[in-house]
Amino acid sequence: MSKILLVEDNAKIIQINKTMLEAQGYDVYTAMTLAAARESLSNISPDLIVLDIMLPDGDGVEFLTEMRSGGNNIPVLFLTAKSTVEDVVLGLEAGGEDYIIKPYDYDIFLSRIKVILRRSVAVQTKIIRHGDLTFDTALRRVYHNGKDLVVKQKQYELLLLFIQREGEALGADYLYETVWGAPIGNNSRALISSISRLRTDLEGTGYALISERNKGWQFIKRG
Repeated sequence: MSKILLVEDNAKIIQINKTMLEAQGYDVYTAMTLAAARESLSNISPDLIVLDIMLPDGDGVEFLTEMRSGGNNIPVLFLTAKSTVEDVVLGLEAGGEDYIIKPYDYDIFLSRIKVILRRSVAVQTKIIRHGDLTFDTALRRVYHNGKDLVVKQKQYELLLLFIQREGEALGADYLYETVWGAPIGNNSRALISSISRLRTDLEGTGYALISERNKGWQFIKRG
């Protein structure tokens, strides 16, 4: 049974989501502040955190950054009223798996959760080697000749996808739908930003992403 931690300061939303998720068979924990969330994480290891951004004692994006810098790679789904493109990009770049804006459709909310949990389970315990790159799917880290490249979550998933489809040019729609689990819509900036960051992460490794006009990006080894 998957464990889900809901971090939300709206009592009505937290109760509706808790009831709905429990009806789907999930084990649900709740926290209405970041302090309560930290306490919960000291006692349980959830499979997913559904995280609001505007909380009484702090900012959810900063909380996620704190988690990631401490080596905590629990998947996070943002559920928030912050709705600008900049808000979405900031949340995803901080390491969020997905981003849902309030008000939201409950069926889509459940679907996004299932996608994240399914993807998380699929990569829990495998070591994948590709040339001199090594992927530790439990820790969600990538190493080049033993050196940790320190890639963020979305860059990790993009790179794993690129090596699995090496030799192919992958388009924006496909990349976004596969990694973010939703149609790209107006979120192309999030993808472009992640691609740019991944290119920087790959500098000095001998690997690169090249653009192919009207096709997308291709992962190559130089030399």
